[in-house]
Amino acid sequence: MDLEELDRLIRAGDMRGAREAIVRVPVNQVPRHQMTKCAALARRAGAVKWGLRLLAPIVRPKNKVPFAATSSEIAEYAVLLQRNGSLAEAWGLLENPKLEGRPEVLLYRCYVLFNRWQYDQSLPLLRAYVASEGITDYQRHIGRVNLLAAAIHCDEVQEVEFLIEYLERELRSQKHWRLLGNVIENSCFWNLMKGNFVGAAADLVRARKLLAEDATLDSQYLLLWEKLLQLYQTGDSSPLQIFREQARIGGRFEIQRDADFHHLRVHFDPARADFLFVGTPYSFYRKRLVQEFKKWTPPAGSYLWGEGSQRYDLTQGTFNGAPVIEGGSLSAKLLQSLSADFYQPRRVAGIFADLYPDQYFDIDSSPMRVHKVISRTKEQLAKFEVPLLIKNGKFGVRLEKSDELSVNVDSDRSLKTRSDFRIDRLKHLFGQGFFTSQEAQEALGLSSSNTHRMLTEAVLSGSLLQTGKKRGRLYRFPKDRDVSK
Repeated sequence: MDLEELDRLIRAGDMRGAREAIVRVPVNQVPRHQMTKCAALARRAGAVKWGLRLLAPIVRPKNKVPFAATSSEIAEYAVLLQRNGSLAEAWGLLENPKLEGRPEVLLYRCYVLFNRWQYDQSLPLLRAYVASEGITDYQRHIGRVNLLAAAIHCDEVQEVEFLIEYLERELRSQKHWRLLGNVIENSCFWNLMKGNFVGAAADLVRARKLLAEDATLDSQYLLLWEKLLQLYQTGDSSPLQIFREQARIGGRFEIQRDADFHHLRVHFDPARADFLFVGTPYSFYRKRLVQEFKKWTPPAGSYLWGEGSQRYDLTQGTFNGAPVIEGGSLSAKLLQSLSADFYQPRRVAGIFADLYPDQYFDIDSSPMRVHKVISRTKEQLAKFEVPLLIKNGKFGVRLEKSDELSVNVDSDRSLKTRSDFRIDRLKHLFGQGFFTSQEAQEALGLSSSNTHRMLTEAVLSGSLLQTGKKRGRLYRFPKDRDVSK
């Protein structure tokens, strides 16, 4: 495998060529000293499954290996898991003490937080990353571009304005066009949010010029900003709605969510706001909706998705009152998992984490286990003639319902796993006080590894806060004043 040639293809934007070259190489033919670099190239080219198969025998060995996984192998495997949708497991690996002192781990943690819309938690990590020693200027620029995105979502005005001006100057002078495109995209979003439509229009002009010079830039977001600017300036939402549907067909589901948010800012509709709130499973995003639309009260408790006369109750597993799916079963968990996000289909790795929260993802066996649950659930729904379909497409797995069906869902819709019950037990025992991992382990009677995994997932979800490092690490449950703006 010619690593330099693969890197050249990726930098030139030929992801398909690089990906095809990578997957042709059997993973067992890659020498150990090249594994981390090959896995990183695979990740950058989009060959995530190949990268996982390469490193899994080292990081998650089923048999004894001559040498334990290195810190670089663990870190790369973690970010591959993140790209694959195994967020909790990725976060747990990124907290491995062996990775202490590796600056890229700070950035990788932020990738996981971004996937969960936890931009507020990413800010201190990104600030630490860009101040790190031992990274290249280009890596520092990557960190600053991500810091800009997080600062915008957290409304850090001074930091945003400084970063936009600094990055545009530096990236243009160094001809880093793809990063510059990201900055201009963020600048346009910032100007739209602040009502600076003249500035947003100027950003679009610069973005079009840049797109003509570098065809690898994301033209879909350029089109989105054009439709949004038209919406804000004229109030006409029809071009945005047409583009929203095109984005759905093309698998650009976050563009759909963005379109609905901005539509609400111009033409507020309580029903659309309810749908966006219930259909978005991220607490940071929901807080953002509440702050943006202050006169609107978000739904609580049960929410009815659709207006059909027939009804399926996800909370009870019943169809028109008759039992279909047993509560707490794998099929019930699957349907809860698939209904968590009304916009994004669920990736198999994410479904696996919901079904088997105490188990690690295996690139070969875990997808088969998920698909078996999907098949059983489809059979059960068909048996009772429930017009609720489970569709498995190239973008993931999603629920589709007929027009005659309405689905009753919990507006929170959090899966109550064994870990959730254990966390509730810790909250009862420790209240608002600090406690250690050892104290949690003794209170619950778990092994140290299961305790660490449970606490890591709770921190990642935002239901638990941590402070300190390694053996001095303490945990506590958040108070009201801990909630970020």
